[in-house]
Amino acid sequence: MTKRVFLTGISGFIGKEIAIELMNRGYAVHGAIRFRDHEPSLRKALEYALDSSDLPLTLEHLELDHASGWAKALRGHDNLIHTASHVPVVMPRNQAAILGPALDGTKIVLRAAKASGVRRVILTSSVTAITEGHRFKGKRTFDETHWSDLNGRKMTAYAASKTVAERLAWSLAQEEDCPYSLTTLLPGVTMGPMREHRAAASLAMVTRLIRGLDPAQPNFGFTHVDVRDVARCHVDALEKDKAKGERIALTNGFLWYPQIASFIEEKFPELELKTRRMPSAIVRVFAPYKPRLRSFAPHLDRHADVSNAKALSIFNQPFINLDRMLTDTVSSILDKTENLPKNIKSTS
Repeated sequence: MTKRVFLTGISGFIGKEIAIELMNRGYAVHGAIRFRDHEPSLRKALEYALDSSDLPLTLEHLELDHASGWAKALRGHDNLIHTASHVPVVMPRNQAAILGPALDGTKIVLRAAKASGVRRVILTSSVTAITEGHRFKGKRTFDETHWSDLNGRKMTAYAASKTVAERLAWSLAQEEDCPYSLTTLLPGVTMGPMREHRAAASLAMVTRLIRGLDPAQPNFGFTHVDVRDVARCHVDALEKDKAKGERIALTNGFLWYPQIASFIEEKFPELELKTRRMPSAIVRVFAPYKPRLRSFAPHLDRHADVSNAKALSIFNQPFINLDRMLTDTVSSILDKTENLPKNIKSTS
């Protein structure tokens, strides 16, 4: 009997990679897709990655902000991997603009899972549900016992949305009549190879460096992980009983943004990169007026690491190293970007 998994957010950067991992392991995938016009390119990308035009794949159009259709779509599935979430292109100043949709989407999908008799749920959260809103100086290492402080002075709207959504998921899973066991996986900033020409939001930082769009680079940092490891761990979590009921961070170290620029400059000498660091005082001055800088400001000069000891123990496999992750990230961006970056050195 073919194993089946219902996968939300299948057209996303992480969702596509999970679909590939699932089908490589013999699962049939029933994917929820938000935009119908993304379906042809998604199928093409998955067929290319799996070297087959006959995939065990069904796609269905469903919206996170409408309960209609979810329970019916989930009927007959024992396993749900829920990666979909509302992520606006520009983070709003007002947290309420993103908190409401985050809570509603989580509630709609998990209530439908309960009604449909799903037995296993893997939910994709984020390390921002661990590290944000805390006040500290220098370096601090967090783990899965920590939760972001919703009342913290520098709590971002995105981090707040991931925190409240994950807390809600655990609350629903602890109801007496809940039929499923829950695992939440919390990736750091996720990089790695692209599967489509449409750029992933999580790769926007690297794409900006390649294109040379900024005169200098803000000194902010983050934990990182390769998308292939994120996908592997999602499927492992389905298959390993010891992952049931666990909250697991997926990270492979801490990285400063200007370090990425220096790495690319060394590994891809044909690119002319701007590697100079932007003074943090300048970033803070302009952050209120520049949405992109505003999203970086809370993380300036802040070294918030997250332990991966739990993930290594449960999944028993090392993560892809930084060199391979960044090399594959940049190579795929260069390969799949239709218009070449303006800052490629002349070879004439």
